[in-house]
This record gives sequence, C-alpha cells and structure tokens, in this order.
Amino acid sequence: MTPQEAILAIANGQGARLMRDWLEPGSKLGNQKRLYVLAAASIDCEGKNAPEFATWQLILGECTKGRCTFFKEGLCELHATAYKPKQCRESMGCRSGCGPDNYEMGRLWDTEEGREALALWSSSLAITRAEH
Repeated sequence: MTPQEAILAIANGQGARLMRDWLEPGSKLGNQKRLYVLAAASIDCEGKNAPEFATWQLILGECTKGRCTFFKEGLCELHATAYKPKQCRESMGCRSGCGPDNYEMGRLWDTEEGREALALWSSSLAITRAEH
C-alpha cells in the first residue's frame, strides 16, 4: 500500500487487517535501519508485524508471507475501493515484473506521510484493543 491507501483503509475500519512490514537496511534505498511500511496482512498477521525469516530462508528463497486476508473466494475485497494497494492494482498481484517493486514502494514510506500512516495504524490498533 501507499501511505495514502493505508490511511484510507484505516479510516474505513480496515486497520486491524493490515500488517507492518519492512525493508531491511541496504544500499538500494540507502536506509541505515529498517524502513517500515503497511501492507494488506497475511492470514494470522492481521494487526501485527509481517513474519520474520531466517537468513538461510531468504538466501534459498524459501519464504512466503502467506495469503492476503482480503483475498476471499478468489476475489479481492479491496478491488472496488479507493485503497486497493498500488502493487495489486498495477501488477494484478500475480504477475512478477509488473508494477512497482518493493523498493519503489519503500521510498513512498520514507516520508513524513509514511511515518504518520504508521502512527495512525498503531493508535487505531490501541483503540480497537481497548474497546474489546
């Protein structure tokens, strides 16, 4: 998601179905520490961090984050919304090499708006948990 899409999703009551993901420090983005982003959550990661993987899993490519919580019965529940994630809209989620890559998306989050979206998500989860 872009920060704008995440803010719209949270405003529409979907914050608990997002997860916090990240890009590790690296030269491609020039980040010295993890760069956090919000994404549509994988099943069992709703309102949590994305799953962590061991270095060997990353090297061997043996890591998958799981099915998206918004993908039900072969359809995307966000399809007709104003906050369908940019990567899904532009790549249709299933064709590699199409649409923006994770680094392009990461640059959108390394902004004041990205940090505000993350703070909004955290506070929306705190409110949701306090209500239950």
